[in-house]
Amino acid sequence: TVGRVRSARMLAVAVAAALATTGLIPGAATAQIEGPEDCPEAVPTSEMTRGMDATGYTVSEGTEPEPFDVEVLGVLEDGVAPGRDMIVVDTSSPAIDEAGGIWFGMSGSPVYDDATGRLIGAVAFGLTFGPSSIGGLTPAEDLFDLLDYPAGVETNAAETVELEGRLAERVDARTGNDASDTSLERLRAPLSVSGMTQRSIDLLAKTIRKEGGRYVVTQGSSSEAAAPGAEVAELGAGDTFAGALSYGDITLGGIGTAALVCDDKSVAFGHPFSFSGRTELGANVGDTLTIVDGLFGPYKLATIGDFVGTVDQDRLAGIRSLLGLVPQTRPVTSLITAPDIDRTQDGTSLAVTDDIVPVLGFFHLFSSIDSTFDAIGEGNSRVAWTVTGTTEEGEPWALTRSNLYSSRYDIALDSSFEVFGQLIALLNNKFTEIDFDEVDLEATVVEERRDYRITKLLHSKRDGGYESGRRVTVRPGGKLFLRAKLAAAGGGAGRTVDLQFKIPRNFRRGSIELGGGGGGGGFFCFEGCRGGHGKAGSFDKLIDNLEDAPKGNDLTATFSRGRNHTRTKAVRLDRVVTGFRFLVVRSGKGGGGGSAGPHTSVSSPGD
Repeated sequence: TVGRVRSARMLAVAVAAALATTGLIPGAATAQIEGPEDCPEAVPTSEMTRGMDATGYTVSEGTEPEPFDVEVLGVLEDGVAPGRDMIVVDTSSPAIDEAGGIWFGMSGSPVYDDATGRLIGAVAFGLTFGPSSIGGLTPAEDLFDLLDYPAGVETNAAETVELEGRLAERVDARTGNDASDTSLERLRAPLSVSGMTQRSIDLLAKTIRKEGGRYVVTQGSSSEAAAPGAEVAELGAGDTFAGALSYGDITLGGIGTAALVCDDKSVAFGHPFSFSGRTELGANVGDTLTIVDGLFGPYKLATIGDFVGTVDQDRLAGIRSLLGLVPQTRPVTSLITAPDIDRTQDGTSLAVTDDIVPVLGFFHLFSSIDSTFDAIGEGNSRVAWTVTGTTEEGEPWALTRSNLYSSRYDIALDSSFEVFGQLIALLNNKFTEIDFDEVDLEATVVEERRDYRITKLLHSKRDGGYESGRRVTVRPGGKLFLRAKLAAAGGGAGRTVDLQFKIPRNFRRGSIELGGGGGGGGFFCFEGCRGGHGKAGSFDKLIDNLEDAPKGNDLTATFSRGRNHTRTKAVRLDRVVTGFRFLVVRSGKGGGGGSAGPHTSVSSPGD
């Protein structure tokens, strides 16, 4: 079966053990069992005793699991959650000693009782104050329960578990730590990333930290998605395991270790990846390059290897995979052109789950422009995108839009936010659950920046002229005339744009906001984004609002007189409009704004 123990691995373990007894190579650890067993019996937590000797298996380099010594220090009852115990252990091996302790990516490493060969549990926790040989195991019983999930309703899990009493004292005696602050926390999962520039990776890492995600972002290599009927790689307990969020140019995947492989199912990590419950991720074997001494602790640097199945459960005890099942993917394609340097680049990334599509769309576009434009700096761009999918009722939908962008500092970044914002609005809409089918992106980026910048917002006086100021008094029932002064960047003349608003008879106070239309601003998040767009009353109307939203070359004036009372007028120009102006509007007797003037007009400064 898919889950059988590899004969090559067993041979390697046996040869290594034989050579170690001759003194030709040093023994990696004092293992009392022959090697990791994919689907052994479980040791009940009630049988755990202090001082039990055990052997764990994990990969520190390559693909073959190596043994490490384990001593049971005790059991923390209900330490993770009600009915969820933690087994506290001390570990040792040449690799662990060299790394300074348990590393990120050891999550899921199986640990077996030396006396019986039964499974005790899987590595899942490490000390909070830094690398240490002390760790926490998810009990084997919880791992086996996950194989046949659902077994009950999951409870909220504690990410950090305080140690108390004699168990804390035993840990402190071995670590030299102050007993007052001894605790274990869930090990972070290395997040392998390919196809992204370093600043994209830095932005991803910063965003994850801001959102409280428990990942260590690492460089990785791309991996192709499996086609239907693809050959399934072999997965065994102790192997490096990857839960893939995406494949292709940008491959994203969490790195850990397989704890169990029983028939056509496996359990890895020993703790949640994102604790999303029912999920859909790619399941792959991994190839470990090395253990890196990172800023926040040692971590496993690994690449995402061949396909083994689909992760369908992300629960307290780990992530479960259905082996041999090919995950569905959603293509994100791009065609980027930089005519100034005669470069064109196309690419494809494949999202495994709908939830990752907005993030993947943003980073795919951002990194692709970075790579093609080959510079960080000012410029102009035109980006067009088409997004397709289906509603939960099976109805197809499509969104098509294009926009213009101008940036003084970073045209790649500023060209990518709106795509992200629209994908988030679609995913988190309040009308219907959706599935994404495909996201198609096209962009042309040039080095010359040509735009208009708002320099003044003037308002009409009673005598018909215009004056500046942050406040204006108007007559209810009259009209307010505005004049925007625009300066040109990149050559050419500036512009003057006139606008007017009718003042309601019951008006008391409000405001005018003048700015360039379109764009996504600087908003970004990795997980948990919520919200919609506009005042849509249906999903179809939401798509209309997104397609027809003001564009970058629109000068927009919004008259607000309360949260639900706004009017917007826009004038489309030949360049992107930047800048912002704000005007407080109040009612009063004898107020200005009554003079005649055009509804909207565009002219040069001398007109």
